[in-house]
Amino acid sequence: MAAGNAIKFLGTGSDDEALALKTYLGHFSAAPRSSTFLWDKGLPGIERAMPGSGKSFQFLMEADVPEPEDFEPGDEVVGQQYAVDEGTITADKYLVAAKLIPQDQMHLSHFQILPRLAKAHKSKLERRYDRRLAITAALAARATTAVTKNGLSVHSGGNRVIRAGSSATSDTAVAAAYAASATGAANFRADLRTLGLAMDIDNIPVENRYAWATPWIRNVLLYDNTAQMFSEDYVDPETNRQQSRKITLVEGFKILGWPNATANGGPMPNENFTAELSKYNANFLPGTSVGTPVLLSLTGDMEGSAAVGVIEFEGIRHVVKYIQERLSWLVMSYMYCGCGVMNPYCAGSIEVSNTGT
Repeated sequence: MAAGNAIKFLGTGSDDEALALKTYLGHFSAAPRSSTFLWDKGLPGIERAMPGSGKSFQFLMEADVPEPEDFEPGDEVVGQQYAVDEGTITADKYLVAAKLIPQDQMHLSHFQILPRLAKAHKSKLERRYDRRLAITAALAARATTAVTKNGLSVHSGGNRVIRAGSSATSDTAVAAAYAASATGAANFRADLRTLGLAMDIDNIPVENRYAWATPWIRNVLLYDNTAQMFSEDYVDPETNRQQSRKITLVEGFKILGWPNATANGGPMPNENFTAELSKYNANFLPGTSVGTPVLLSLTGDMEGSAAVGVIEFEGIRHVVKYIQERLSWLVMSYMYCGCGVMNPYCAGSIEVSNTGT
């Protein structure tokens, strides 16, 4: 029998389907990105101000006054020493996310790109400042040197616990310090207790201790075999549930989230930042005197002190503008803010170094 003369009429050259059309399903999505954990959350450990104008912004810290003195009537009362110290916060440069879209592309496109870009810009700006806040919080915790003025104590500095990870690579060091095992869980809980004790000594109220830890730490804590974290004999079952991977209270710290490291698109710093603005450039690789944070804590005290201060001149704003001489649309989002360390004693961290010191 002769072969049928079936013609592949959609073909051109070697492509049998060259004339066929792609049909748009109307589905336009993006891969999941990191949430924000610190930015615009109204947290007690972050002080936010919206000044009208100014170059830098002062905050004051009162030093502890001397002990009262025994007094003999008839003697002269002389004034005792006292002191007030200051700190300042400055705004950063404008932070801008912008795209230029040629007009012919707008005509040719079969889907709407403008709404997608505005949403993406907003998310990117928020995540950038979330990272800057996390860096600032980590630097506050690292500021462990006590501050004095006129011989009086202003504050005792931030609180930082360091564990050896025996590697200069962040992931390797963290996995060595806190293995995915009962031992790793015990190590982390011991370090968190040490951090809690340091805050006790600083008179930080236990009910105001909020914390964020990495997903690796969340996984490690699920290996806890003491029953103390997941048994209703020790905790409210609505607080921690092992099979639901729900952990919200550990050693007095309220866990508010599990942010990814910066190398994975999250805000928790685990890199050596050298291309940021100078006040955010810092080394968070495991090394001597530096390390990778696996937990950050922000607290408030009885006077409303905060670890981090934020100055906000302009929140996120959006502009869509047609530029006729370019025959293009400008889609732009921007913000004008800045943050800095305020009261280090309201910050805490657990870091992994290569040496443990």
